[in-house]
Amino acid sequence: MLLALVGNTVLLLLLGATLVGTSLVAAGTVWAAGRVVALVAIVVSIAISVRAARNERGGTSFDTAYNWYEVYELQSIDQPAGEAPRRIRVLSTDKSAIQSAMYLDSDELPIPYTRYYRLSEHFVPDARRVLLIGGGAYTVARDFLRRNPSGRIDVVEIDPALTAIARRYFALRDDPRLRIINEDGRTFVYWGRNYREGGIPGPERSRTWVNQPEKMFQAKSATRYKQGQARFANAVYTYTPNFSDNSYKEAIVSETDQEVIFNFRTP
Repeated sequence: MLLALVGNTVLLLLLGATLVGTSLVAAGTVWAAGRVVALVAIVVSIAISVRAARNERGGTSFDTAYNWYEVYELQSIDQPAGEAPRRIRVLSTDKSAIQSAMYLDSDELPIPYTRYYRLSEHFVPDARRVLLIGGGAYTVARDFLRRNPSGRIDVVEIDPALTAIARRYFALRDDPRLRIINEDGRTFVYWGRNYREGGIPGPERSRTWVNQPEKMFQAKSATRYKQGQARFANAVYTYTPNFSDNSYKEAIVSETDQEVIFNFRTP
């Protein structure tokens, strides 16, 4: 895939060059063809250079359904003065930034920004359950478990392939205090408060039309909440009105000779 070959930035440049070239050709300019060839050649050269720079790091790259990753090793970039350099293993999603890292000889966090997560312990000193949106290389999750032996942490990571990378290269191990949920973080934050209720996979909602039939049209009675009864899902409603007996009129908002507007509601 192009994302694995050149990365997001060059891929966007290549897309832009293609669009510009297509516009020039569509405009019918005499010099359009030559300019398009030159523009694409420049972008391809940049791509080759970027790829070569990545290969020089000696890393292992991974192209997943969600992103491009590279794992490689280098000398520590944040070593205190007077201490000998230490090797770290790095997870990167582009040619310049470091997303996650770990020391090869200790469980400490080598990147400053990851240590700022510990500030949560200042505001909630006795936290027993923590939610982390985005696993990365799981170095932050591992650090929390190491520092809080009685704590539990839920990590929501959309990319299961990244979790596999963390297991292979960043010492992620199974732990009964760690729950990994391969889900979109935005979806989980909204729906995941009752995740896996009743032992049923997926988020559960206690207040839906299943539990509130009195909110539905012409419902006769309510039903009590039952744990695990309603799960989050996408639903498609199909309504086929019967125009022969006028029963369709129960749901109309307005009606003319040209159109009929219906109104439906689900809580």
